[in-house]
Amino acid sequence: SLLGHLPTDLVNQQVYDFIEDKERSQLYNLICHVSMTPENLNDNQVSFSCHFKRGSLGPDKPPVYETVKFTGFKHWNNFNDDDDWNYGMMAQVKDDMSFCCTVQIENAQFIREMSIIDEAKAEFTSRHSLEWKFLY
Repeated sequence: SLLGHLPTDLVNQQVYDFIEDKERSQLYNLICHVSMTPENLNDNQVSFSCHFKRGSLGPDKPPVYETVKFTGFKHWNNFNDDDDWNYGMMAQVKDDMSFCCTVQIENAQFIREMSIIDEAKAEFTSRHSLEWKFLY
């Protein structure tokens, strides 16, 4: 992963476990406290930026956060648009909501350093950004 997390680090975790403490309530309000009316159940696109915790090799080191952009949608499980809407369903709908998204790092980082050693003992090193743009 670009942020240093192994796939096993992310299993059975909530996004709130990786977000900076001061942004958790804002994120919760953005995702969960929507105007729950039948009209808004289909308008589920969400996009926001926040600070996401970078993976660490040592547990004693303070966490480092990167600015990332989430783009995704909310999906309500077991809810049919044809169902009769009543406001008593609001708690159940919140419990059955999933958020599917992609996360993009907002600041470009070096992830590849290619070293090619020529047989004539001339060395060449190039650095590329995440978009594989040649840097030097």
